[in-house]
Amino acid sequence: MTARPLKAALLTTAILGAVLAPAAAASARSLTIDDSTADTWENVYNPDTQSDDWLAAGSKLNTDITKTVVKHSANKITITATFDDLKAKDAGYGLVDRLRFDHGPKVVANVDANGKWKGQAALYTNHSGQQIDCAGLSHAIDYTANTVEISIPRSCVGKPTWVEVAEFSVSNVSDDTTTHSYIDDAGTDSHGFGTWSDKVRRG
Repeated sequence: MTARPLKAALLTTAILGAVLAPAAAASARSLTIDDSTADTWENVYNPDTQSDDWLAAGSKLNTDITKTVVKHSANKITITATFDDLKAKDAGYGLVDRLRFDHGPKVVANVDANGKWKGQAALYTNHSGQQIDCAGLSHAIDYTANTVEISIPRSCVGKPTWVEVAEFSVSNVSDDTTTHSYIDDAGTDSHGFGTWSDKVRRG
């Protein structure tokens, strides 16, 4: 069995093709989502079945999310993920947040730190993967606090009344023959590309 790296095209396909869960109950302007440690999964391509297999992988560097805080203020939506172990070495990684709202298009916010340890933030349309020009989009990575934060101006996403977030992290580690792709769904111990949170209303 050989592993197949989760490259940008595969990630985009997975994100855009994910099945939407039913809307959850409303909550306040700040929401904390706790996630277990050691619940990272390895995504492995199985050539015999021509499909992806998922293998439990414990806690992986730059992958294992332990907590996510979503804040919805009058001007911006801020998402802060805390990792079990975040270091500017070895495994390049990305943090992906799908967002949906009471009105307007769903979007994907991404912080890419694959070899660029300061990272780069981008915002995309959910339906086509086209990048959205969003003045004021920002991010911050703190390797001491093990956190990655992305801040999205509400004006870039239609000034919604509420937001729901589905978050996952991904890292790729290569050895002599294989690239291993690790993923952590921030809302569950199971594998997947993000579990939808409760609604976070504007503060």
